[in-house]
Parts: sequence; C-alpha cells; structure tokens
Amino acid sequence: MKDSMEKKVDIDFMSIVNTLPLVVWTAAPDGGLTYISQQWQDIYGNPLDESLGNGWAKFVHPEDVENAAVLWANSLKTGQNYETEFRVQHKNTGYKWILVRAIPKYNAEGEIISWNGSNTDVNDKKVSEEAARKSEERFRAMADNIPNLAWMANADGWIYWYNKKWYDYTGTTPEQMEGWGWQSVHHPAELPHVLEGWRASIKNGEAFEMVFPIKGANGKFKQFLTRVLPVKDESGQIHQWFGSNTDITQQLLAEKAIKESEQNLRNVILQSPVAMCILKGKKYIVELANDLMFELWGKSASELMSRPIFDGLPEAKDQGFEALLDGVYNSGEKFSAYGVPISLPRNGKIENVYINLVYEAYREPDGSISGVLAVATDVTEQVNARKKIEEAETFLRGAIELANLGTWTIDLKTKILDYDARLRNWFGFSSDELIDVEKAYVPIIEEERYLVKESMIHALTPGTDGIYNVEYKIKNLKDGSIKIIHAQGKAVLDDKNEIYKITGTARDVTNERNIEIELTRQVKERTEELAASNEKLQATNEEIAATNEELEESNVKLHSSNAELEQFAYIASHDLQEPVRKISTFTQMLEKSLGNIGEKSKNYIEKINSSTERMTVLIRDVLAYSQLSGINEIYDRVNLNQILEEVITDFELSIEQKHAIINYSGLPIIEAIPLQMSQLFSNMLSNSLKYSKDGILPEINITADLLSEEEVITYPTLNHNKSYYKIQFSDNGIGIKAEQIDRIFNIFQRLHAKTEYSGTGIGLSICKKIVVNHHGYISANSNDDGTVFNIILPRHFRKRVE
Repeated sequence: MKDSMEKKVDIDFMSIVNTLPLVVWTAAPDGGLTYISQQWQDIYGNPLDESLGNGWAKFVHPEDVENAAVLWANSLKTGQNYETEFRVQHKNTGYKWILVRAIPKYNAEGEIISWNGSNTDVNDKKVSEEAARKSEERFRAMADNIPNLAWMANADGWIYWYNKKWYDYTGTTPEQMEGWGWQSVHHPAELPHVLEGWRASIKNGEAFEMVFPIKGANGKFKQFLTRVLPVKDESGQIHQWFGSNTDITQQLLAEKAIKESEQNLRNVILQSPVAMCILKGKKYIVELANDLMFELWGKSASELMSRPIFDGLPEAKDQGFEALLDGVYNSGEKFSAYGVPISLPRNGKIENVYINLVYEAYREPDGSISGVLAVATDVTEQVNARKKIEEAETFLRGAIELANLGTWTIDLKTKILDYDARLRNWFGFSSDELIDVEKAYVPIIEEERYLVKESMIHALTPGTDGIYNVEYKIKNLKDGSIKIIHAQGKAVLDDKNEIYKITGTARDVTNERNIEIELTRQVKERTEELAASNEKLQATNEEIAATNEELEESNVKLHSSNAELEQFAYIASHDLQEPVRKISTFTQMLEKSLGNIGEKSKNYIEKINSSTERMTVLIRDVLAYSQLSGINEIYDRVNLNQILEEVITDFELSIEQKHAIINYSGLPIIEAIPLQMSQLFSNMLSNSLKYSKDGILPEINITADLLSEEEVITYPTLNHNKSYYKIQFSDNGIGIKAEQIDRIFNIFQRLHAKTEYSGTGIGLSICKKIVVNHHGYISANSNDDGTVFNIILPRHFRKRVE
C-alpha cells in the first residue's frame, strides 16, 4: 500500500511539474541528468532522451557551454548551489537565455544523493538589459560628442558622470567633480543662488534653468545657460537628472551681429542697384522695398508699403507669383528664374515685361521663416532682343562627326579599351570584340609600337600635361590594308586626383602623309630640274621681271575690282532694304484695310510677309558679307574664351529651350579682329543649334590645340613660318552628306528646303571669309553622328611665336 501511495504521489508531482512554465530536472551526484520535464521538449524543441546524462550540453550555445560546465563542475565538487545564465537552443528563435538554478539533496549521513534544478526563461529580461546597455553606451557616446557641457546625477543630486567637454573646459578630473565637487568651478558670489535653485528643483522634482558663470581651465569665467531635466521611470519617480551647460557668449555676440546684419540688409536693399524688397508673413506684406522695386511694380511707396503685395498690386495675383511665394515660404527653398513674363502697370496701362526673379526665404535669428526676400531685374530689352535673333541661334549644329574622327577610351583599372565603330573598322576588330591593352597593340606595325608606349607613359606620368599624342602605322587585321593613324588623348583624373582613364580621338592621316611623300618627291624632282635649267633661267630674268611688273599691275586691278564688288554689294543690299520695307508696310496696310478676308487672300498675304522677312534677312547677311574685307580693321589681342562666353550669353534662351550642352575650355588668346571673331563664333554656334536632331539633346564641344610645325606644313595655304591654333566646333546634329561638304562655304548655298530649316545660305560663307581675312583655313567633316568644323587661325598676326 505504501508503494502504491508513493507511485500516486510521483504521478501527481509529475502532473504538477508538467504544468509549470519552467523546465524542472534532476541529476545524479556526478552531475548527469536523470530526469528532465516535458517542457524542455515542448517549449524548446530539444529531445528529452538526448538531454539526459551530459547530453544537455550540446543544446547550449557554443559561446556559453564552457562557462556553464565549469560552474556546474564547481558546484558538484563543493556542494554549493548552482546558478548561472546561458543560451540554449529554441525551436522558433534559434537560442534563448535561461536562468538555471540547482540545489543538492542530502541523505541522513550528509552525502549528496541527487540534485534538483530548474530552467527559467529570462530571454526578455536579457534582451532588455542588452538594449538598455547599448542605449546607455549610445547616449554616453552622443553626450561626449555634443558641443555642450553635459552631466548626469542621481535622484538626490549626486553627480556621477560628466562628458568630455566638461573636463576639457574646466580642466578638472572625475575625482574632483564627483558628487558636489562642481562647486569649485562656480563663482563664489553666484554659488549660493545656484545651490538654492538646484536644491529646490531636487526637492520639487521640477526642471532647473539658470544662467551663471563657470570657470574654465584658464581661470576665466564664461556665462553658461544651464538646463537640468528630471528622468523618470515608469512609475513616475525621478531616478536621475540630466543636465547641460551651454556657453552663450557667442550667442550674445551672434544676437548683436544679427541685429547689425538686419540693419546692413536694410541698407543693402535700399541702396541696391537692382530691385529688392522684403515681404513678411503669409499675406506677403511689403515691409521694405527700394525705389527700383516700386518703379518695377509701377506703384508708389504710399500705395504698397505695409500692405499685402497682391492687395496693392492685384495685376500680379493671378499670374502665378502667389504660388511661387507660397512655395518658398513653406519649403524654405530658393526659387530663381530667368526671363519670367509678367504684366505690370506702365504709363497708365498694363504692359508685358520680362524679369529675372529670385525668391529666397527670409529667416529670423532662430531659423524660422517669416517672409520672402525678392530680387528682380527688368530684362525686357534683352529678352526682346534675343527673340529677334532666335532664328540665328540655330545655325551652329553638327560639328563633331564632320571631322571623321574615331573615338577611344582606356579604362586603367580593367585595362579594357573602348573603340567606336570607325576605329574598329580601321583596325579590323569586330563590333562586339573585347579589346584589352595587349590585343590593341596587335594591329600596330611592330617597329612603331614603341612610339605608342612612349606617348602613353608620358600621359600617365604624374607632373606632365597628361597629353597623349602619337602617329603610327597599322595593318588591318581583316584585309591587311595599311593606314597611318594620328591619335590624341588626355588623361582624366578622379576625385582623388588620380588618373583612372585616358580618352581621346584618332584620325586617319594616310592620304595626308601620302600627299606629303609625293610632294617631297616632286620637290626633289623639281629641284633637280631647276638645277639643270639654271642657265636657261638666267637668260629669262628680264622676261620674268617684266612679267612680275605685269602681275603687280594685275594685283592692283584685282584689289580695286574686289573693293568695287564689295561696295556694289553693300550699296545694292542697302538700297534694296527700302523697297522691301515698303512692301512689308503696304502689305500690312492692305491687310488692315481689307478687314475680314477669305482664307485664300490671307494665304497670299502671309506668303508676301514670309518672303519679305526672308528678303530682309538675306539683305542683312549680304551687307554683313560685304563688310568683311578686314583690310582696314585693327588687330588686337582677343580672348576666345571671353568671346565664346559672350556668344553663349546671347544664345542663352535658345540653349535653354533646346536643353543644349555646351562644352569648352582652354581657348587661346590670339591677335585678331575682335568683332569678326564674335561674328565667327556666333555663326558657328547658331549653325550647330539650328541643325540639331529631333529627340536628342544637342551637345556642342569647342576645343583648341596649337598646331605643331609638322601639322602646319600639311596646310599648303598657311604661312609655314607662323604659329597656328586649330579650333574645333563639333556637334551631334543631323550632319552633312559627303557630296555636299564642298558646297557649304559657298555663298547662297542651302542644303535643306526653307520649310525645314530657316536661313539664307550666307552664314558659313561669312565664316569662311572671316577666316580667310585672318589668313587662316576652315574645313568640315561630317557623318550621321554630327559635324566637326576645323578652324585654323594664326596665333600672332605679324610673326610666329617661338
């Protein structure tokens, strides 16, 4: 019966154990588990049979198992209670923290006969403690890096931590400052007042704020704004205080500076050479405005000052400006725009004007936005002028591809070369073939590969100009044809000022070099013939002298004829303007007098107007062409960078409308006729803009290089004793057909119907005449990817630069 009762007690005990939210286990005196409750498997997913004996250790986290085993062995040896925390496998979360406790069970002789233990889930507590620890670390790291002095105190005011800024400023140590040691750096006269306030805050549990001096490491006092806040626990009890001390010396100085700055701003606005005003509040009340702004508004100060701007200027309310002001006021983001149209009062009526406009948030010292600062410039005349020449802005399209250049890039990191289709064709590489440095050398004639290597080394050497410039022969890998290639490139630097690629162009100069060879042969042959016939030439000296006199007389007549021709073109063009103007005027009068007319008549009138407009442009261009003799012009030092920037400014509206990209740099200073250089660059840029491709953003590149002596010699019409610059205008426009290249510089030559592109066919002929006036040379290359214009101009007008 006793055994039956004990079995019943065990069954009841096991039932109770299996309902507990923790794991219960027993172990033998040697530490091996003899029993473990069902929760070990149900909650943690660890098999019971595998956990008996010392099998439980394999379910402990590898980082924790050694410490758990050492402590368990110590308890088994000493009989002390076992208590530790470690992580064990969990079926859902990988590992969980448990608190393990065990106590020994003794027999009547005082010997340990078993151990009773339990495992309690403390994972949430451990996670919370870890989070709290990391939070504390983050807080201390943050507090050490804030610009203020900072500290923490217990609930009773005992300060136990200061940040680094406190020690740096006061020159004290933690031992000196702990507790109430901070009193040593306070001014004796202020300390009683500080203590009274601080103790009152501790007693009442209220925040503390006070301004008082604190002594620095240099022995000098500075005024600090001190704020202390209580930190409360979940029950609302204060468990610590957090305090900060802010040096307000600079703040006071800043406040003074702000006041001075505000006054200076007012003075700047009132004395500004452009229209400026300050509009305050969401109603944009006119707080301050200079005379130029009132003039732009077309209102007097008495009509607008201290009034909402749109109450005093209702004409502008519905033109979108209120929304622009709202955007700046609400976002704080600056708004600027060029050539904004607006209707404003002028001379007793509403007129359309154009302004450059800047709206910027007006901020108070604390950074809050309280209004909008407006700056405006009346650019009506400039915009109208640009509109009148808008057609001329489209003349400068299509310069790059006309040069028939191949392009290449070397990625120094990957050692891979990127060749365009033209270069791949010249070298014999297929369109999809990957070209590395080793493969790139294969088509180069072996005897000339060293030239390429030397030039590449020069470009890659730090401290050099980074220029790659070399000429070499290649043998096409597919058809075996020989070409002479002139390659140029430039090392490109990254943001670390290190070369990461070289990019450039290559040109097929085979024909040019063959011509040079042939010319050299012919010169040698002619020299020999001349030497053989020297005696014969002696006999004809008198005849040559006479011929020279005739030639000189012919030259005088030719100059006279050219002058008369230019004068005739000028007079003819000038005299033609008057009847054209009359045709236009009488056509307009006729249209007004006829009143409502039919579509057919209206079409006739529009054709007359269109014809007169084209005739006017044509006459203007002829006049310009006739005035380009350059004989009596004064040559001066001309900065081509400055000329180009002025031209770009003139074409700003067209560039913005087409979203064109203009790239240029390093244009030289030369001796030239300034006005003609401006006209040359204007015509070239206009041409590229006009002949841009639909759906592709125009990109125009302007570069300049000083020609070498060898390069100058390749141009027979140039003076080989002078220095010349080659200026390239390249674009990605519609290009020019090969058979039309020779016609583009002839006067009145048009390659497109007038319905497709406007123009008179004179623009490029003007460019050619300007270049010829300067004893230069102009040519063009083109393909489907665009056009390249090559303009060669002398560096100095009188003599060569050595």
